[in-house]
Amino acid sequence: MHKNPSLVRLRLGALFIMLATLAFGSSGCAARHPRVFVPNQPTAKLQYAYANGYRTNKNIVLRDRTDSGRWRQTRNALEMAYAKVIELFPEDLEYTPLAKLEIAEIRGGLDFSAAPQTRKKELREAIGLLQALQREYPQISYIHAKSMLDEALVWKKLREFGKVQEILIDLMDQYGASTEPEIQPILQTAQANYQQVYVE
Repeated sequence: MHKNPSLVRLRLGALFIMLATLAFGSSGCAARHPRVFVPNQPTAKLQYAYANGYRTNKNIVLRDRTDSGRWRQTRNALEMAYAKVIELFPEDLEYTPLAKLEIAEIRGGLDFSAAPQTRKKELREAIGLLQALQREYPQISYIHAKSMLDEALVWKKLREFGKVQEILIDLMDQYGASTEPEIQPILQTAQANYQQVYVE
């Protein structure tokens, strides 16, 4: 029995939205950093652009690790901005997958070089989100390949080097012959990390 792709997409979209919402209420300093208001935009492209603009506006906070509470609240607000794309445009196949990838990368601590240490619970949540992306969008090569790479990098944070190696081998096998320009940096990063974590 084949599952309805639209139903699967709606369920997985709800998972991303739920995690972003729960993350915002997870810190004791929520009152000091109130929940962000994300205005509705008419298209997925504009909604995604709004989230990216929010990231740019908060870049100074996100690069400052001296106040971990403020950093975490700002990060969670950014998740909510991307979750709005998923909420309003669940069937979009261009910007909604990118928004889901952003949330997974944020949750896995992959997108901020100065981020405080990511909690193990959040890392495992990120792995679940990245695996969901791989199941949901196998036909979108960039999303599929990048989510595989990101999953390997999160496992690396957990020091599960055997899993890292397994995923990277699978990634390079699937996409090693790709000529798509956006896939090449993914393969280069995969190769570099494979060499770092190689185990017998």
